[in-house]
Amino acid sequence: MSTGTWEPNNNVTKSPSIDFLKKMLSIPDAQYSNLVDQFTQSELAENQYLMALTASDWEGTLSKFEEQELHRLMKLLTIAEEQFPNWQAGDKSPVIWIFKALKKQGKPAPKELVKWVKSNTTNRFLPYGAAL
Repeated sequence: MSTGTWEPNNNVTKSPSIDFLKKMLSIPDAQYSNLVDQFTQSELAENQYLMALTASDWEGTLSKFEEQELHRLMKLLTIAEEQFPNWQAGDKSPVIWIFKALKKQGKPAPKELVKWVKSNTTNRFLPYGAAL
């Protein structure tokens, strides 16, 4: 009898949590400066996977939100990447996926939003993604 080696299936995809994203959207703009305080450590740990999802993982979820909600999510996820421990995503940030999805729909993010994202992040890839 031989014993095989178990290896985890890294191909399992997970969809973004609609509930967590809606909770983010419920936070007033005035709370953005201390966004991290609006969530428990458990919520942050459970949802950290959001920052590792691909554009295709986000596709179906993004279609469930209105354009203005997507603009707010761009801001919230920009701040989350700065404030939440271990949420740094670099060129895989969901902010990039949202930006590209809006552009693909013919609804590019307003210039003011692009400026806001750039001025509120240390992630050099936001909001456009990696250069080709």
